[in-house]
Amino acid sequence: MVIHVRQSKGRKDRTVMLPENILLELRSYYQTYKPNDYLFEGTNGNKYSSTSVQNIVKKAARMASINV
Repeated sequence: MVIHVRQSKGRKDRTVMLPENILLELRSYYQTYKPNDYLFEGTNGNKYSSTSVQNIVKKAARMASINV
């Protein structure tokens, strides 16, 4: 119940805990979208840029009324 994140902040590999409810959501996502190289793929199956990810997180925070 862990995820291995390669090349995260500071270009370090990380191991993070994976809650069971998130695992169920990830399985559903994977079955629906069937990604090839990256779990969350951008246009044409490419990885998301750091700016795109930042914008997605900011939008989600606004929608959840989370002030950063």
